[in-house]
Amino acid sequence: MWHMNNFESLGMLHGMAFKTEPGTQGRLILADWKALNEGSVFLAGDDGSRYYPEDETNRHGHIYSHGYWKVPQNQDHHIYFFDQKQYEKFAEKEGNPAPNILEKVIKADTLEELAEKIDAKVDVLKETVADFNKFAEDKHDYAYHRNGESLTAFDEQGPYYALAVQQTVLNTQGGPRRNSRAEILDSDNQPIGHLYSAGELGGVSAGRYQAGENLAECLIFGKIAGQNAAIPNKRSQV
Repeated sequence: MWHMNNFESLGMLHGMAFKTEPGTQGRLILADWKALNEGSVFLAGDDGSRYYPEDETNRHGHIYSHGYWKVPQNQDHHIYFFDQKQYEKFAEKEGNPAPNILEKVIKADTLEELAEKIDAKVDVLKETVADFNKFAEDKHDYAYHRNGESLTAFDEQGPYYALAVQQTVLNTQGGPRRNSRAEILDSDNQPIGHLYSAGELGGVSAGRYQAGENLAECLIFGKIAGQNAAIPNKRSQV
């Protein structure tokens, strides 16, 4: 198996939705909602630290990195943090694609209390907020290069808020590795007899945002697989 860490997603941020109860569907938000990435607000991972520029453009969940569109590092428990000023932006009715979302927020008077409620590391969260405030003062995000003009310092006094979000997945792109003859390979990279694949299942270009490449793999490797499957007792040179 290869490319098992690659997938396509959709939604706000780098392909996310507000967290829902297990077994229920999250709502995709595709609108340009400035409350998500302008102001005293940031996205954090499991320990309460940022890992991503909140205003980054994505392509089906892939973000630009050094000439390449990659799936960002994903966390088990993504949390959105903001203060009272930002809460009021989320509460605005006009242009709000998720008017009921504030029913899900977790509120606390201090960062210490908020960290305890969401099982984040207190020191990490406090340091992240302090760094964010410094970036807002300098109008420069030294960590992740979010637009400096979009940064607003958190209030020194609470309350503070947290809102859980979760990764969305449109489709996976990993799968069994194949060779140039569309033959599925075993763990020793040897062809498995009479077994072929084509398309996104174990695709050869799955390590990046694919654009139309996945369709090309369906057509090209579908043809190759069909030709070789038609002569199973011979090794094709196709």
